[in-house]
Amino acid sequence: MRILLLSAFHPDARYLKKALLEASHSVEELHDARDGVFAANDESFDVIVLMTGVPTSMRSVSDAISQLRAVAHDVVLIVVSDPLKADERTAMLKLGADAGFERPVSFLEFNERMKRLLRVRSPRLVTRLGPLDAETLTYAERATRCKLTRHEFLMMECLLRAGQATVDRDRLVRYVWPGKDDVNPANLNLLASRLRMKLQTAGMTVKLVSVPGVGYGLLTEGVSPPA
Repeated sequence: MRILLLSAFHPDARYLKKALLEASHSVEELHDARDGVFAANDESFDVIVLMTGVPTSMRSVSDAISQLRAVAHDVVLIVVSDPLKADERTAMLKLGADAGFERPVSFLEFNERMKRLLRVRSPRLVTRLGPLDAETLTYAERATRCKLTRHEFLMMECLLRAGQATVDRDRLVRYVWPGKDDVNPANLNLLASRLRMKLQTAGMTVKLVSVPGVGYGLLTEGVSPPA
């Protein structure tokens, strides 16, 4: 799952980001909601987590929700805040938030609610990513399962969500190594080589193909290579 975390420099953001990464999500962290609007307009995210400042200002939260919803219509939007009154929580939902959590957050509940909301918001994407299991880090075809590393899992997830289209190298690097600006290009080549070998060894019908000068894509037997 590709997640945009707007942390507002809150100390709880470190815990939440670490938990999300350990759950095999791809997390892009920004500190300001205005930067988040630009990011959401530039890239497709599955979930946006908006952490409010301390103390929570309903005016700033309302403005942020409205601005994010204006550019990210189908994204799951979750707000993490200080305890709010019932009318304040209701106002957030009316503005476009899908759910609200009060600090401190129980990550188990947070993760399950987030996945359930994604199934409602983006059922086609969830179906496309169905062969992947984040808890076991596996890719499955029929009764066959292929065990993956976390980086292999994220690369496979990024490619699956693109269908038969080619994913450019820069996007893959941001997805697999979120927040890293110094990734050696050779690391992606090596990762793709290992993933391709695992899929072949497991007898999977899906093939990982390289598109020179562009990036990588997935090819299903009987379908033309991605362009």
